[in-house]
Order: sequence, then C-alpha cells, then structure tokens
Amino acid sequence: MTDKLKTIYKLPKNYKAEFSKKCQKMEYSNTLIISFSVNDSFDLYKYIVDFDTLYLACDPKIFYLGNVEEVSLNLEKIIIENNYTNIILV
Repeated sequence: MTDKLKTIYKLPKNYKAEFSKKCQKMEYSNTLIISFSVNDSFDLYKYIVDFDTLYLACDPKIFYLGNVEEVSLNLEKIIIENNYTNIILV
C-alpha cells in the first residue's frame, strides 16, 4: 500500500517527523496516531495501515526534553489543519 500523502516536517535540531495520510476508511478519518521514538527507524510503520500517522523521533541524548514548546506547536498545527479529533499516542 502506498501513502496518499507523506510529508517530512522540519523540526528543531535533534528532532525528525514523518506524517503520512493513509486512512482509507471514513470512520477513521478523524483519527491520528502519533508514535514517539528515540531513533528514526519508525518501527510501527509497517503495522499501522488504516490510520493517518505521525512518527516523531528525537536524539536519544535529549529524550524529548529540548525545544518542547516548538515541537508541541508543530504537533498542534498538524492536528488542527487536518481536523483530527481522536489522537492516539504510542
């Protein structure tokens, strides 16, 4: 299966994000799964097929403690722009 839309976001130093719109079922269209990782392998990518996903990775040395405000603003922007009302954090 190929993604409808895959976007790589520029985040603060030491962070990476990949957003994929791959939902094909109307009942899941307002749901976003956000997967947090300490590397950029995005291990859950092959398992989550019916939902839009945002994979977020950071450098293991900072473990999501650097530029938290800027990262959260980017997450909020993605959620609002795509009208997500159900957010699942993994």
